[in-house]
Amino acid sequence: MKADAQIVPDSTLATTADGQKIEVDFRQLIGQHSACIAQSGGGKSVLMRKALELALASALPVVVFDVASEFLDLSKASPNGMLIVGGEHGHPEVTYKTAIRQIESIANGRASVIFDISTLSNSEGSTVVREVLNGLMRLPGAHPMLVVLDEVHRFAPERGTSPSKDSVAWVAKEGRKKGYSLLMATQRLPDVAKAVVSQTRNKFFGRSTDSKDIDRAAKELGRSARELACLASLEAGEFVIQGAAFGGYHPKARILAPMTGRLDNTHVTEKLSVPPVPIDRVVDDILANGSNNKLPPAPDEPQPRACITAPDLYAEASTSDAAGYEDLVLQLLQASPGGLSSKLLALLCGATPRDRAHDTAILQLIERGIIAKDRTDRLRLADADASSSSGARNTVFLQHQLDRLIRQLPTVERRVIRAFQATGGGSLQLNELRDLTRMSRFRSATLQLHRRGWLVKRKDVYRFRPDLAKLLG
Repeated sequence: MKADAQIVPDSTLATTADGQKIEVDFRQLIGQHSACIAQSGGGKSVLMRKALELALASALPVVVFDVASEFLDLSKASPNGMLIVGGEHGHPEVTYKTAIRQIESIANGRASVIFDISTLSNSEGSTVVREVLNGLMRLPGAHPMLVVLDEVHRFAPERGTSPSKDSVAWVAKEGRKKGYSLLMATQRLPDVAKAVVSQTRNKFFGRSTDSKDIDRAAKELGRSARELACLASLEAGEFVIQGAAFGGYHPKARILAPMTGRLDNTHVTEKLSVPPVPIDRVVDDILANGSNNKLPPAPDEPQPRACITAPDLYAEASTSDAAGYEDLVLQLLQASPGGLSSKLLALLCGATPRDRAHDTAILQLIERGIIAKDRTDRLRLADADASSSSGARNTVFLQHQLDRLIRQLPTVERRVIRAFQATGGGSLQLNELRDLTRMSRFRSATLQLHRRGWLVKRKDVYRFRPDLAKLLG
């Protein structure tokens, strides 16, 4: 009876060849990550849909990154409704940007959300994934939820880069502490970052005819390749399953047809026993707090470098207009009680020289009395008194912002920046930069960084601008 107490009624995910039920132990699943691997048409979507329906029926909130608009009708399986963000069917007033900034309201309300990223480019979709995951990881306390990433190789590739790669790895490595459970799907496991794959406790292997992929499956499951040769003959919706949260090892199981389960949150964790807030109230909270554009404070523990993001990286927001820059200007000045020089502020905003939108944003903020400029061309929040000018600077925020900007620079310019960092921010001549960067276009890259305000020059010697050097420290 004690063992049964951990199984939510109607939590059957699949059945074995002899009719044995494979049920999901949601109590054990919380904080564990699962991977579904199968060729196209192998039934990955069926598995994820069934798992999502069971989670929703068990009062486990879900966050779904929908790359093909195929999970939008899951709201029918959610007793409390679902918030859809983005795409053709998204909530008209809740944009990606708003949802990301109000992620705490969503988590506290235990709301389930689908981020429809089907109409976004790979880069834009990955940026949404990154910001949502970073926002979740920065939240205080535990918020048990199932986070679903289809085509995870797009967001955390083993080879190449993606804006969300570090963030997915962050959740995979440390999300357990907060109760986050990743459910990921891909056609080939070698395409997914090892840092993510190594953290998966539960695995579903579907149809595969590639001998190398079968060998990899055997290695992951601790079985022989001969034993896993059955993968080549599996039908759609059939999987080899291994994972404590799914009853151990099952050499062959068929996923049940997706259907809405029965809500019963009696036998899940204490956190899951809290009734979800009606979705309308969650939306009201998001919209009511929409004017609070500050990102949640960064925690003390190490974070991915992509933690802080300027408004221009959100799919529907752009710093090409003054309003987009205003948000970031205020965030940067809030992190700098003593203020910032106008040139350093422009650099941190990612503004180009003579950027009209940035200049307009600064002028409008000054005219409205929100920020002020002193005789030394230093900008600070207008309500910051003299005593606050010596307050502690939020260097974590500023350094993450700088790191984000550096990662967006062309490769040659990044090499030049790293060369100066390697010398402790000292001075370098062009011939020294050539030796350090080992790239033919180092000269034009150095001149470009000088024009943008990263470097200052005296005679033929370059160095970081002094206020920037302090941040890069």
